[in-house]
Amino acid sequence: MLRPKTLVQYPWVVVRIECVLCDRRGRYRLARLAARYGPEQSLDGLLADLAHDCPWWRTNPRKYEPRCGARFADLERNLPPPDHPDEPVYQRRQPTREDVQKSASRSPPQQPAGTVPLLSTWPHFEIVVSCATCGRRDVLDVALLRQALQNGDARLMDLRVSLTAQCPRREAQSIYEQCGAVLIAPGQ
Repeated sequence: MLRPKTLVQYPWVVVRIECVLCDRRGRYRLARLAARYGPEQSLDGLLADLAHDCPWWRTNPRKYEPRCGARFADLERNLPPPDHPDEPVYQRRQPTREDVQKSASRSPPQQPAGTVPLLSTWPHFEIVVSCATCGRRDVLDVALLRQALQNGDARLMDLRVSLTAQCPRREAQSIYEQCGAVLIAPGQ
């Protein structure tokens, strides 16, 4: 669905606005908004008019200054409009057996809450050390890693630290230049 620019293009009969930062939300009839602001009113201008009294609203915010989180709730979720205005927009359905099987086949086995991820619980034969900062990408064999370790197992967090110990970016002062290495599964 293409994002509408004006009130004329808005696909729903009810315009819902909500803030992602606070509990402010509102519902307005599209016809009343079009009568008050005009049908060619831009949605950005309408949002500015409706949320102008927010204490976080800034017309020209600075880089790290907090700003209002008001948005059009239905446009953000990218759902088709309902056929009837009184029909609920969001219908939560119960997961089917196929949904559960698909999610189980895609995700690695879940560990019990409170346990530390270990190399022995890694579900793949290889482990990839990837850094978005410098572009490093090493593929390591899990069996060889376990042989190289003294006790045969290690926490994944400690393993990442030891594998990136020689990285020159590890001690960088700026967070934008620090080593960003992570351990990921092959194929990601």
